[in-house]
Amino acid sequence: MMPAAATGGHNPYASSLNDAADSSELATGTYASQNKRLANYFLDWVFVQVFSFGIGIVVGIVFVVMHGVDMTPEQEATMSLVSTLVGLGFFALYYILMEAVFGATLAKFITKTRVRSVDGGKAGFGKILGRSLARMIPFDPLSYLFGDKRLGWHDTLSGTRVIDISKS
Repeated sequence: MMPAAATGGHNPYASSLNDAADSSELATGTYASQNKRLANYFLDWVFVQVFSFGIGIVVGIVFVVMHGVDMTPEQEATMSLVSTLVGLGFFALYYILMEAVFGATLAKFITKTRVRSVDGGKAGFGKILGRSLARMIPFDPLSYLFGDKRLGWHDTLSGTRVIDISKS
């Protein structure tokens, strides 16, 4: 095995995502701060909850119109399951559609941050889909506590980064 000095300090076993992330940071601005990432998380959570509540009201009204006010326990369970599935679907669609079309969610527009590929370009649909699905990992929000504090699992797994465009 060659010493690191013989390879110019480059670790041949290191992920290429780190090199690309460093170059994209220089090319497109700076990474969004932890404070902005936290603000994005909470603001998007509020937006998703408000929209999901509205969708839940519509699902409830549809079930009442279809089955009447006095529903059987099976109908109530079905309504609950449909509401949960619609809510999860909306959660995924909110992130997928907003980030695929605009490169940002409502919160990212407020905090002046955008999603980019690690090479600094626009993140493609596949990366956005992977990013959105990785958000459903139960401990994804805690991933900021380990490793690089600027990156969550949904960033590293999808090969995306969130940059601060207010500093560009």
